Amino acid sequence: MFAIIDYYSVSVGEGGAAVSKGRINRGAGSCQPCSVLAWRLAIRFAGVALQKIRDKLMILLVFIFLVTFLGSVGAIILIKRTGGNLIPIDYPNHRSLHRGAIPRLGGVGIVVTVMPLLWVFVVSKDEGEGIIMAALILLVVSFWDDFKHVPPALRLLGQGIATYMLLGSLLLGSTSLWVWLVAGLAVLWCINLYNFMDGMDGLAGMMAVCGFGALGVLGYEAGDPLYAALMIAVVGACAGFLVFNLPPARIFMGDGGATFLGLMVAAASLWGVQHQVFPFWAPLLIFSPFWLDATITLLRRLLRGERIWEAHRSHFYQRAV
Repeated sequence: MFAIIDYYSVSVGEGGAAVSKGRINRGAGSCQPCSVLAWRLAIRFAGVALQKIRDKLMILLVFIFLVTFLGSVGAIILIKRTGGNLIPIDYPNHRSLHRGAIPRLGGVGIVVTVMPLLWVFVVSKDEGEGIIMAALILLVVSFWDDFKHVPPALRLLGQGIATYMLLGSLLLGSTSLWVWLVAGLAVLWCINLYNFMDGMDGLAGMMAVCGFGALGVLGYEAGDPLYAALMIAVVGACAGFLVFNLPPARIFMGDGGATFLGLMVAAASLWGVQHQVFPFWAPLLIFSPFWLDATITLLRRLLRGERIWEAHRSHFYQRAV
């Protein structure tokens, strides 16, 4: 990323940031140091953000971010201090990228801070009650799996019921079998997506911050304050989780947090497309680093005849590390 920035000459002035492509040349004035460029761009964007804060909605979104951030941090600290031996531990194995024993359940901090905002969103919109039911079903199955291994068939059954509940509240106007089938497979894939990709310190949390942050910006620009607020709540909660999950991680998200985020990706994408907050390709592009890695890896394992329900270490991010 920094190499890409360093490849460009950037000048920041009153009129904005002008970016022009050129050769890498470390001679005088040809290309400023990457760190200087990054700081100037950050200052420029911070200035734009401060101008936006005059908007009451922006103040509310900043407040929601701070509350969910602090709530997530507080919940995780509480779990770590009071959980004791009850917290499930992730011990390193052949597919792990960590060396020591790390506690799970960091996803609890995300769930307990986002669920109230999700409930407010559903009640205010007077639709999508199935999202709450789907989340509760997933949380029961997934947190159970965090404490005690749940057979893949039972996990899939719980995910299937959650998918049906979600689609039942979002696809009320469609009776097409193909629409239900395609949407159902997409939701199931999203639910498992974060679980598949949550294998490296900070990776899933950073993708959530960037991905839901982008959806929040789209909701803000589309004039849907409740949608933007819910997305920013997810960003704040995940940012709080990252305090403990950035390398070296002190806690992992766990299946409960990972499947909850996957469900939120599916629900936020479907709802946003249905209500014309953004085009259908927007969430595909935003979360492409995750679904491309997971999908290509799954197809390659299928072609090799591997047991796709078993843990492995063949994701692109795992091989890169």
